[in-house]
Amino acid sequence: MVRYAGSEPTLLVNTTAIRRSGEWVQVSWTGIEHPSRYDMGAGALTFKLLNHRAPMQFLLLTNVTDWAGGHTVLAGSPLVELAWLNEPLWGHLALTGSPGEMLVQWTTVERGRPAVRWGVCSGEYTGVALASLDTYARSDMCGGVANSTGFIDPGILNTAKMAGLAPDTRYFYIYGDEYFGWSEEASFFTAPEPGAEGAGVELLALADLGNCEHDGSVTWPGHYANPVSLLPPGTDAEVQAEVGAALHMGWVEYCAARATAARMAADMDAHPRTSLIVHNGDISYAEGRVYAWDVYMDMMAPVLRRAPYMLVQGNHERAWPGTGTRFETARDSGGECGRVLDKRFPMPPPAPGNGWYSFEHGPIHFLQLNTEMDFAPGSAQYAWLLGDLRAVNRTRTPWLVAGMHRPVYTDSIYGNTLEGDVGFTQDLRAALERLFFQFEVDATWYGHVHQYSRTCPVFQSNCMPDDVDGSGGRTAGGPVHVLIGHSGAPLSWAVNPSTPPYYEAVELRHGYLRVLANRTTLALQAIDSESGEVADETTMRKPYGWRANPKGRLQTIALFHANYTPSGWELSGISGYAENMVLDPAEALLFSEPELLERLRNTTLVQNPIAPDSLEALWELLKPLDGVLQDHYAHANRSSPAADFYYREYFTPLFDLFERHLDGVLKQNAPAPGSNAVQARGLLRGDFLLSAVM
Repeated sequence: MVRYAGSEPTLLVNTTAIRRSGEWVQVSWTGIEHPSRYDMGAGALTFKLLNHRAPMQFLLLTNVTDWAGGHTVLAGSPLVELAWLNEPLWGHLALTGSPGEMLVQWTTVERGRPAVRWGVCSGEYTGVALASLDTYARSDMCGGVANSTGFIDPGILNTAKMAGLAPDTRYFYIYGDEYFGWSEEASFFTAPEPGAEGAGVELLALADLGNCEHDGSVTWPGHYANPVSLLPPGTDAEVQAEVGAALHMGWVEYCAARATAARMAADMDAHPRTSLIVHNGDISYAEGRVYAWDVYMDMMAPVLRRAPYMLVQGNHERAWPGTGTRFETARDSGGECGRVLDKRFPMPPPAPGNGWYSFEHGPIHFLQLNTEMDFAPGSAQYAWLLGDLRAVNRTRTPWLVAGMHRPVYTDSIYGNTLEGDVGFTQDLRAALERLFFQFEVDATWYGHVHQYSRTCPVFQSNCMPDDVDGSGGRTAGGPVHVLIGHSGAPLSWAVNPSTPPYYEAVELRHGYLRVLANRTTLALQAIDSESGEVADETTMRKPYGWRANPKGRLQTIALFHANYTPSGWELSGISGYAENMVLDPAEALLFSEPELLERLRNTTLVQNPIAPDSLEALWELLKPLDGVLQDHYAHANRSSPAADFYYREYFTPLFDLFERHLDGVLKQNAPAPGSNAVQARGLLRGDFLLSAVM
């Protein structure tokens, strides 16, 4: 922001054309007389410029935080043209649900004669398939940002199908057009045939990622018209906005996502046979902004061309009023209402419009559910799920994993409402937990709550003993539920200060899941995005020749008596209103004390609002708040009884928990002796995988 005082500002770029998407452009400005003390009258910045399918221009603005639209354009740069307008970009793979097939989709500006070429040797392409062409228009969107300020031409979505692929084979491929040009070569591994001896696979799983600009720039007008990143840095108003966003678990930039994407790419370099990526909802958080999808695809480019990318809808892709979701008032998709995801990421049937489907990958059968839509008994999704569970061939695919966006179990205590974490998990378990248990679902992977956690093999909040199955072996006595919503979105710190006993791990740090499976072993490793360390790991096992026993599980359900008594936090959680009863007056006190405000001004998240958040960074904000609250509530008659209760029973234990666990590890217990969920350090070594797939 500047204060314009008469001279003619100028804005220049060091080039007026970029050859390829992602080249760097320097922007310089001069002529600002008497600039604000927070700005410079002259200077330069460097930006990574993507192909947004049109010439681009930089603008110098003043009054940008005037949300009534009163900002003024002081200067504009020359246009920056795209020399390779139809560069084939944003390539990504997907399974079709049929054996021997792989989709590849990429984006161009214009329609041509696109095709994919592939073969088993680098540079030698024996297969070719023409692509279908598609796009979406402003009128296809349901409202909001998606059909107004967030819409730009998304380009042509070219989708081609490679068919006749052999199992357990590496393929090399290129995509593009004879006239427009071809992509760089990429490669992928197909999975072993389900049911084959030694059918081992490696894969990655994540949820709630988001997008982040490589150059450190931020979005205007902000995620929810939040001026945090645009207020003059260091001012009281900016500090208060930053602190308020963090304390209320509000939205900051998603730059932990970039660390996760980079770590996944390095992981795939180290494990080149990684043959699948599962992303369970809240993909880019574009929320109606087409350019944000471009940023996301650029960020994920080193990953998505190397393995099929299988998605389910989250609230930030689907939720919009009047579109048939469970949450008729939610507007989290920005007006995309699931249509953008269906166009950009075609999934196997019956996914388009519904968002649920299943597929096989090596020894695993994946059930991908849509928790934004009705899943209760009597719904179309429930009927489909029941039919799929009954039809799974557990000889071909002994492992059964259910993926969805919203949680089955969560350590969050935020919100006992239809949309709240506590209320939703109760609804989901009431509808589906018995099915998951009866049909011996081995694990569920989900997100929505931005943390990592893993349960014991559990049913109705009770850790279950091992099963003695029909083959005489021992297997886990219930599904293991894994929350993987910690991939990039701001961490959800509304955790239960008294972790329920059915959790074996709860962590507040960013990362993703690495998985290895063969016919007898399903090994999970939670990878820390920053360090690459294994943050948590567990292994489930089945004897060779294992057979499912749904009738035996039905008998267990009939005789089962839950002996677990949930805490009040598990039953009711904390509402946004109750949270505000404590935080709002505390913030007012914080911001009224110059010494405390100065301490807050020097915290990590305030100094760098696009830095990946961590528990340590959050604690820099929470610690002074804790001090203010302690002082405030030490004096009688300063607050309502309800606010006093929430402070004593939730915030005080939570702050104590954070102070003791600044490494982000809130709970990590070794499973009980004899459990199948045993620690498996070293199990994902390459020699193990080699023996599994040969």
